[in-house]
Amino acid sequence: TQAHDNLAANQVKWQRNFWVLGIMFALLACLILYAATALWLLLAATAILILSGCSLLLANYPRVIDTVYRLIPSSFVMLRISTKQSTALSGKTKVACCAFFIAATSNIGMNLMVDSFRGATVSWLESRLATDYYLYYAGDVDIATLGRKTKVEVFQPFENDLTYAGSALQQHSYPTTQQFKEAMVFYKVDDEAAAWRVFQQSNGVFVNQQFAFKYKLSINDEISVPHPTTQRLTAYVIKAIIYDFGNPYRQILLPLSQFDAAISKSTIYTINTDIAGLERFKIALNERGIDTETSLLDAEQLLAISKQAFDRTFIITDGLNIVTLLVAALSLACAIMVLMNDARPQSMLLRSFGVSAIKTQLLALFQYFLLCLIALVFATPFGILLSWVLIYEINLQAFQWTYPLQISTIKILQIYAVSLSIVLLIIAIPIIKAGKRPLIEDIRWLN
Repeated sequence: TQAHDNLAANQVKWQRNFWVLGIMFALLACLILYAATALWLLLAATAILILSGCSLLLANYPRVIDTVYRLIPSSFVMLRISTKQSTALSGKTKVACCAFFIAATSNIGMNLMVDSFRGATVSWLESRLATDYYLYYAGDVDIATLGRKTKVEVFQPFENDLTYAGSALQQHSYPTTQQFKEAMVFYKVDDEAAAWRVFQQSNGVFVNQQFAFKYKLSINDEISVPHPTTQRLTAYVIKAIIYDFGNPYRQILLPLSQFDAAISKSTIYTINTDIAGLERFKIALNERGIDTETSLLDAEQLLAISKQAFDRTFIITDGLNIVTLLVAALSLACAIMVLMNDARPQSMLLRSFGVSAIKTQLLALFQYFLLCLIALVFATPFGILLSWVLIYEINLQAFQWTYPLQISTIKILQIYAVSLSIVLLIIAIPIIKAGKRPLIEDIRWLN
C-alpha cells in the first residue's frame, strides 16, 4: 500500500510539473508571436509551442487512459488490464511518445498549410482567369490591332517597373469591364462598389498584400507614386488590397486609361473569342512569325500547368512528412524492444493462464495504439495552430502575403489513417517477434 501511495504521489507530482511546463511554454510562445517580427524568433516560438503540446500530452496521458479504462465494459477483462498497463507504459516511453507527437503535429500542420495554399491558389486562379485565351508575347507586333482586324476581343494589359521607397515596384493596368470586376479577388475592401468607382476615376488604386504589408499600409491610406504616363509623382488613395499568391513582387493596379502604349510594355494579352475567331487569330499570328503552339494558351491549359507546378513544388513536403513519421515510429519500436524484457513476466503469466500468443500480441499492440491515438488527438489542435502560425506569421514575415486557412476534416482523418498505419506497421514487428518465443523460453529466462 505504501509503495502504491508513493507511486500515485510521484505521478501527481509529474503531472503537475508537466502542466506548469506546458502553460509556461504556451505563454512564452504567445508572447514571442505577438511581439517579435524577426523570422528566427517566430521559428523559435513555433518550436516552443510544440514543446508546450508535448508537456500537456504527458500531463494528460494518465487521465485520458483512465477515462478509456472506465469506458471499457467490465466483461472485457484482458482489454481493461491492457489499458491499465498503458499508464505505466506512457511513463516509460515519454521520449518516444513526444517524438510521435511532434511528427504528428508537424504532419497535420504542414498538410493543412499546403492544402490551404493549394485550395486558395486554385480558387484564385479560377476566378482571375476570366478570359478564354492568353497570349504570351513581348515582341514588336501590335497584337491589339491584329485583334481588331480579325474581329477578336483583345485586352492589352500594360506594366511599368519602377521603385518605391528604394524597392522594386510593378505598376499594372487593370480593365474595368464587368467581366474583370467579377474576376478580382479582394483580401480587404470596405465598399466594393465605391472602390471600383474611385478606381475608374483614377483617384484610387488597388495594391497587393506584398506591397501593403511591406509598408504597413491599409485601406484609405495615401501613397505617392510616379504617374504611368507622365512619370510625375502623383497621390493615390488605396481603395482595396488584393490577393496575389506566390508573386515575389510588390504590385499596384491602376485603370487602363492611365497608361500609354508607347511608354508601357505588354507581355501578356487576354483574349475573348469563339472557335472561328480563334482560328482567324492564330492564322494572323503565325503569318507574323508568332508560334501559337507555345505562346497561346486557353484558361484550362493555364490552370492545369499552374496545378502541376504547384504539385511539383510541394512533393518534397509530402516526402518529409512520411520521413518524420518513420523516425517517430522507429523511436517507438526501439522503446518497445527495450521494454520487452520488463514486460516478459506479465506476458509469461498471461500465457500460463491459457491466453494465446496472438492475443497477448494484440493486447500489447493495443497499448501502443492507444498511446499513439491519444497523441494524435492532442496533436490535432496544435497542428491546426501550427498551420495558423505558418500562414499568418511566418509566411507573412518571409513573403509579405497570406492566404485563408482551410481546415478539412477529411484531410485530418487521412493523416490519422496514414500516421497510425505507418506506426503500427513498424511497432508490430518487435511485438510479433517477441510473441513467437515459446513459453518455456520465457520461464527459463525468468529463472
